[in-house]
Formats: sequence, structure tokens, C-alpha cells
Amino acid sequence: MLVDLGKTKPLMLTAATAIGLLVSGAASAEWYAGVRAGQSIVDKGSRATTNELRLQGEPNVTADVDDSDTGGTIYGGLKFDDVIGIEVGLFTLGSHDTTVSGTTTDADLLARRTAAVQPRAGDGINIAATVFTPDYWGFEGRMRFGYAYWKAEFETTTSTGTRSYDDDGFDVLAGAGLWYVGFGQIALGADIDFYNIDDDPVFLVTGGIEWRP
Repeated sequence: MLVDLGKTKPLMLTAATAIGLLVSGAASAEWYAGVRAGQSIVDKGSRATTNELRLQGEPNVTADVDDSDTGGTIYGGLKFDDVIGIEVGLFTLGSHDTTVSGTTTDADLLARRTAAVQPRAGDGINIAATVFTPDYWGFEGRMRFGYAYWKAEFETTTSTGTRSYDDDGFDVLAGAGLWYVGFGQIALGADIDFYNIDDDPVFLVTGGIEWRP
């Protein structure tokens, strides 16, 4: 993963402080940790990227965005009184590169314009508050809302070659999941998470396994 530890330090300190305060104030806190893997899908695909390029003065080009890739997360958290929790994790949203075909008067300018409008994804670290539903017939629902630091490295390909770019930022995330917890210490489930990466939605659809001591 491409996580910049210098830029993630404030988020990591916030996570550590929040967990410390919650642990000191809640004797019933329970640890859990898990891993989820699946598909990362960017909402801003080829058509939307092409339209933005044409609005910027490139009427004769077409963008082909690699709008899906493998994604996943490794995370740990604390659950309090079976209702609320706090979760910290590392995530990857894969790589979503863009190839542009067609004619342009300035290939270098086209590459820069494409890099500016193509969707981001990348890797990062997040912290989220989580709400758990009661256990019904062994199934437990959950919702989360939080913040993520992300760092993306992506490629833009035009008629003159391929250029690499990078970008990073802090944005919100939200998610929901359904888990079967009837096995005791092991839980199995599926989640969908929404990352608002640079104002462009990225969806992470995953299945996973979780361990609860």
C-alpha cells in the first residue's frame, strides 16, 4: 500500500486517542479484527471522463477508464455494549488507469487534462464509527461512517505515451454490512463501502471473515 505515514499521522493519532478514551470509559469493550476482499468500482467511468474532457476543449477524444479492480481492507475495532464501536483499517481501492484515443492539438496538455479529471482510487487508512444491530437468528447488521486518507498513483495513456501521476487527500466514507455471527468467535459477512475520493464516488464491495475473542 502507498500510505504516506507523515500525512496519516494526524488521523492515526486521532484514532489512538479515540480508542484510548473509549477503552478507559467502557469496561464491556470487545475487540474484533477482520479482513475483507472483493471489487472496487469507480462511479465515474469512461463516458463521464470523456464528457469532462470535451468540456475542457477536447472534442475529438474518447476516454477509456479502467473502472473496476480488486480491492479490500484489513481492520480492527472495539465494540461497546453490543451497539456502537470504533474501527481503524488499511484499505486498497485498486488502480483505475485511463487511456485516451482520438485527435488533439496538444498531446501533453491532453495528458494533463486527463489526469485532472480521471477518477482516483488508491490505498489508505481510515477511522470510522460503527453502529451494530441486535443479533437476529445469528445475523447482525452494521453501518459505519468516518474519514479516510487516501493516496493514489495512476497512469494516463495518450498517443504520445504513458505518464504516471499521483494524488492524495482526506475524504469521507460510509458503509453497511450483514454478518453471520452464529459461529462464536468467527463471523462471516459482506459489506459495501462508499468512499468519496476527490468528490468522485468509489464503491468497495467485499466479503470477509472476522475474529472476535
